[in-house]
Amino acid sequence: MDVSTQTRHATYFQDENQLQKDHIYVKKKSHIKLNTGVRAPFKAVDNINQQDEPTLIEGNNESSISSSTGDTFEEDFAYQDKVEIEERSIRSTPKSIGDDDLENREGSFDAPEGILTHGKHRLPTIPEWTKEDLAALSEAAARLQANPSPEDIETDPSMVPDYDPEIFHYMQSLERKLAPPPNYMSVQQEIDWVTRHMLVDWIVQVQIHFRLLPETLFLAVNLIDRFLSIKVVSLQKVQLVGLSALLIACKYEEIHPPSIYNFAHVVQGIFTVDEIIRAERYMLMLLDFDISWPGPMSFLRRISRADSYDHDIRMLAKYLQEVTLMDEIFIGAHISFIAATAYYLSMQMLGHLDWTPCHVYYSGYTARQLKPCAIIIMECLVDAPNHHNAIYRKYSENRMKRVSAFAHNWVLSVI
Repeated sequence: MDVSTQTRHATYFQDENQLQKDHIYVKKKSHIKLNTGVRAPFKAVDNINQQDEPTLIEGNNESSISSSTGDTFEEDFAYQDKVEIEERSIRSTPKSIGDDDLENREGSFDAPEGILTHGKHRLPTIPEWTKEDLAALSEAAARLQANPSPEDIETDPSMVPDYDPEIFHYMQSLERKLAPPPNYMSVQQEIDWVTRHMLVDWIVQVQIHFRLLPETLFLAVNLIDRFLSIKVVSLQKVQLVGLSALLIACKYEEIHPPSIYNFAHVVQGIFTVDEIIRAERYMLMLLDFDISWPGPMSFLRRISRADSYDHDIRMLAKYLQEVTLMDEIFIGAHISFIAATAYYLSMQMLGHLDWTPCHVYYSGYTARQLKPCAIIIMECLVDAPNHHNAIYRKYSENRMKRVSAFAHNWVLSVI
């Protein structure tokens, strides 16, 4: 590393004295406690309304994130140019991970190529195609095209019905291309699936506060997973990864996205505006600016045509889709399959037991393929208030028809 690069990186390093100056407070009833166990904690969104004093999640408990880093400096992942990215690409020949290499690798944020396929990670249920499934799909398409019902005839020109099949197949190709590897956490040194769970829960809280679209939430989580699959990130920077991904997703999906100053205010100064900008730029460069992942909402809207866009089914399916964000078992699954499974399970919960040829055509999957994944989602609902607290509270509001409580009670009644 040359002198100019060292000087540039040094501006982003905080020594231990500075970290001690930046006090992290925890508000507990009538007193404030100094928290020294977390160097970059996740801030609850409720705290941004507290203007009198900073409020953070307590770090000295079992559910919080604690830093495992020592006094040594770590390289900042958010400030590197394109040349450095190409030089340190994961496509380069990976080194062996022996004790001799540990010192050299300690400051690296690159993920060795070979590790990405060797994790002890349970794959989500992947649909298996049999001759019967393919025949059912062909039969459903032929039946719908031969005898379309009034509900099946799209009259809105903005929906471009003439190109509907081509658009659907293109989105399916994108979901496969931009899906993160399911076992990517094996490359990380300081974070694990529990860390990701807490990060996504915090992202959901921010989404609720800014009233962001579901598409924004799903895209942000996809960007986080894809980024973490190719870069080793320290515990200090994992929240910056989430913040940058959410900022990018907002600009891509929202009509009026929150400003970067709003996001800087959410984290109450842990990361500056300049740091967030640099992290955003670096994430986009590393992902080759490819952020056109389709997300489940487009597939859910297409499936909803089979029931004339029934609001109750869709609302419950939206909740079930978001539940899958919290569990690593669904990482790498095709998002069209997740959307179809959520819709199928929603119908079962509401007493609509028939998965008709229309559902097969618009979803692209048969009921036989969806049942195993539906069972996995049901397992996630058994302990819903703890498994996905922020999502559960979000969908327990009256405007959401309290579908989270309904789904939780339904699962408990059938197991």
